[in-house]
Amino acid sequence: MILRELLSQFPTQLLRLAFFLCFFAAAGVAIYFRDRSVSRQGFIALFLVFLLLSGSTGLFAWPFFNWHLYPGERSTEESFYELRVVDADGDELKYDARAAPPILATPVKRLTAQMATEYTAEQRRQMGCYLLDRARSYRAEVGEPSIVEAVKFPRHQFGFRWQPRHLDGIDRITAVRGYAVTVGVTPDGRELERYDAEAAFTVHGDECS
Repeated sequence: MILRELLSQFPTQLLRLAFFLCFFAAAGVAIYFRDRSVSRQGFIALFLVFLLLSGSTGLFAWPFFNWHLYPGERSTEESFYELRVVDADGDELKYDARAAPPILATPVKRLTAQMATEYTAEQRRQMGCYLLDRARSYRAEVGEPSIVEAVKFPRHQFGFRWQPRHLDGIDRITAVRGYAVTVGVTPDGRELERYDAEAAFTVHGDECS
């Protein structure tokens, strides 16, 4: 089965190898004969051919990475995990990743997915208690963003940020809860057709003593 799959991919891999060798061979020739206009023009022409080829046919012509002129078609449905804090009244708020600096390099969605699907009960409890403690401490530091922070483009996994207006309706944080979320949009991506959120796990503060 594995051998058959590898053999089926062989023509594509061979084509990519040919493009790879052709690109660097042409680059070497262009560098060696850089004092000749024909060499420079030829390399630019090859670059444009690769650009048009990857954009018009979808072939991965570029060495090392899959660079396309246009992105591929995206699914109208997406599933992911989301972490929220919960107060004593059951009100919830999406977790701000800035609350736990040691895990900032890992998107919270991925961490929540690991807690729900890979962690043991004890590992989930320990991580949940850590996140809960950090959320409580971070809440005391939340204030209105400065002018620089307000206009700065947010880093991808840290786009959402707690502000006083988010926390006004939240009592003392008593738990963290992970949700399995499914979102569906119309084919044009303009309207939300489906939003389902199912609780995957909850770690309460009384589990952390």
